[in-house]
Amino acid sequence: MVLSCLALTQPMEVLMDTFLRRTEVERITGLSRSEIYRRIKDGTFPEPIQLGARAVAWSQSSIERWQAECMSAGWDPNRVAIAANDRKRAEAA
Repeated sequence: MVLSCLALTQPMEVLMDTFLRRTEVERITGLSRSEIYRRIKDGTFPEPIQLGARAVAWSQSSIERWQAECMSAGWDPNRVAIAANDRKRAEAA
């Protein structure tokens, strides 16, 4: 029953999104654990979703969006940060 309620209020792509654990995010992005958390702090990497007291994951779509932003910015960290901030402003509006 909960799934049917979510289906009415959430876009289907959100329901079909996959959670990626940290080791998988490291493998996909090529970033180390410390670099991932450094970039989260800087606002240049997606924040994880808290799954439990000691478990986090990232949505696959947020990692794919980050990768696309990196590619469009030519992998320049400063340009990726600007793109991330622009995206946050657009989502807030």
